[in-house]
Amino acid sequence: MPLITSAIPNLINGVSQQPPALRLASQAEEVVNCMSSPVEGLKKRPPLNNVARLFTENKSTVRPFVHMVSRTNAINYIVIIQDGAIKVANLDGTLVTPATPDGVNYLDVTGHPSEMFRVASIADYTFIVNKEKEVAMSTDLSPTTITDPTAMVFIKVANYGTEYSVTLGGVTKTLELLAA
Repeated sequence: MPLITSAIPNLINGVSQQPPALRLASQAEEVVNCMSSPVEGLKKRPPLNNVARLFTENKSTVRPFVHMVSRTNAINYIVIIQDGAIKVANLDGTLVTPATPDGVNYLDVTGHPSEMFRVASIADYTFIVNKEKEVAMSTDLSPTTITDPTAMVFIKVANYGTEYSVTLGGVTKTLELLAA
């Protein structure tokens, strides 16, 4: 086999398991303890900084569910569900007590928690969905009746000095637009 020499521009396309003939010049066959970056090129992986120990009890045989909640630079949490319990910790390892309005019975699963839960973080709340539990429907079939009629009115185009009124359930509300 002849010796082939060629310039490799960078190694930022990561690892490829394709045969060498199909692999790009910027892909590596194996990368050990390295990170590829478009800015810094191929560099050593940063070391692990052990901040805190979250589990002090015996090891479990099931894989826990782990989720990162990252809202801002100052608000970051790690959510861990294992053995029917939930743990929430700051990135410095301090445990935080989460609000569980309906208890933690919802977190009991027969399989691995890592496969049974899904989460969605919206604003200040993180919702946890257990794929093993069936969704319960309310017994109410229609909304309750409101004694005081409520409505929202949107006026897209209006003229100054014109009076507008809306009547709902016998109650009339009037709005007059005055000149600015």
